[in-house]
Amino acid sequence: MSFFKKNETKKNAVLFFGMLRNYEIPSESIKNKILYKGDCDVFYFGPKETDLPNKEYAIGIQDKDGFFIKNPKEDLQETVPVNIENFCAVYDGYIKDFRAHDKKTGYFEEISRSLRPREDWLMGLNPARMLSMFYNIDGVVKLFVDYCKKNKKSYKNVIITRTDIVTYTDFPCVVSDGEIHIPSGEGFSSNGEKHIGNASVFFYKNMLTGDYVSGGRKDSFNDQVMIVSFNEINKFCNIYDQILELIKAKAPLSPETLLFILCKRSGLNIVAHPEWAYEIYRDGKKEITSIMDIEDLKNIDRYNPRLQENKLQVQDCIPMADFVRVDSINSILYKYLSKVSSRKANKLKNNPAKFYLDSKSYMNKLPEKAFRKSLKKNDAVLFLAKYGEIKSDCGEINGNSLIIRSTKECFGVYGPFANLQKGNYISKLFFSEKINAEQVTIDVVSNEVKEILIKNISLTDDYSQRNIDLKWTLECDVSGLEVRIFVPSGFSCAVDYLLIKKIS
Repeated sequence: MSFFKKNETKKNAVLFFGMLRNYEIPSESIKNKILYKGDCDVFYFGPKETDLPNKEYAIGIQDKDGFFIKNPKEDLQETVPVNIENFCAVYDGYIKDFRAHDKKTGYFEEISRSLRPREDWLMGLNPARMLSMFYNIDGVVKLFVDYCKKNKKSYKNVIITRTDIVTYTDFPCVVSDGEIHIPSGEGFSSNGEKHIGNASVFFYKNMLTGDYVSGGRKDSFNDQVMIVSFNEINKFCNIYDQILELIKAKAPLSPETLLFILCKRSGLNIVAHPEWAYEIYRDGKKEITSIMDIEDLKNIDRYNPRLQENKLQVQDCIPMADFVRVDSINSILYKYLSKVSSRKANKLKNNPAKFYLDSKSYMNKLPEKAFRKSLKKNDAVLFLAKYGEIKSDCGEINGNSLIIRSTKECFGVYGPFANLQKGNYISKLFFSEKINAEQVTIDVVSNEVKEILIKNISLTDDYSQRNIDLKWTLECDVSGLEVRIFVPSGFSCAVDYLLIKKIS
């Protein structure tokens, strides 16, 4: 049920706070979804300057596990003056009161340094940013309360939010006294699925105040959209001073954690809504996207011309030396061959897998085992066609190779059904003869993840050493992993081996 009802006499109030960044495009959805039919009045409080974040703003520098090495919100951003008159024109007919203040980000930077040292920052987030945010929330609440007193007016519900949100819902809910309603999840995945879940709140226990937030990150909060009844808006009065006191009391420097603590103090029950869909708008984002723009298109229309435009070209061969140092794992054999045959020694050094494939000597079984053992130590696994470790719907083993000749569309290569741990990988398929096909589809699948990678590959006869090299990522441990090539009728090749290596 929406809280916007035709028979309601009281309106709802929208309290915008913060910098006027990227507000024009979001205003269209806000007016269509929230302010429609004149059921809302708008209030604004924020600075006379704004930064200009784009769609790359939140990326920063992260390690391989996603932890921030450098948070883009760590440094002060360049700012430009805002056009408050243009903002009022955009919300003409809705805006009842507004105020732009002169306090710059540097002002809050000085306060931040006086309260807590740099080592107390979490995830590289500069506390000056949250101080500015809470100052603006405090300001718009005071502006709103003063307006209500002066005009002897009350409202049904109050929405506290930013000017740069694009909303796809009217935030339907029934708001009772003693509650605060928030979304669950902002934005969408690369495949258009709505994100679920909010920022975690962090452990805090204060014997002097009785404040407690559970460890283990069991609770969460969202500070981008908050809805309370009109009777509860007084609990947000003087929020800036309350935040300063919490920061002085060594509460975690996380805006979500600080708000969570204040809600518990105020007796506000937090109600999260996973059905609410919205996102933060950044310059550079496409205004309209569809199935034609996302990866899921390949699952619906694998040979769509849009996918052909982005087809993968076969890369140059990755030297075997990138995977393993041969002269160390087969040093005895390598030194011996160096004395009797430099050609064979170089063959061993440059491509050990091919060396063992071509060798007819049973004595080489021993160094082959040593080679496989060393590969394993280096997080690499070798799968040889001659042992049936690579499969085909249209091939048979002949000597060291899997000879593939297709008479219809089928999986020319599949397997080896490997069990691999979470991480980044590179795989190398080696062909011992030219490939007769202009295009194939190659994918990586497993029992747990049905689609790890899928690419349309254009094959030509002039690529170096006839290799297909791919990079892909496992988000979890998997079993039964396969590297597959879906081939057209008339496809022919000879596969010798597949090498899979985990990389940092």
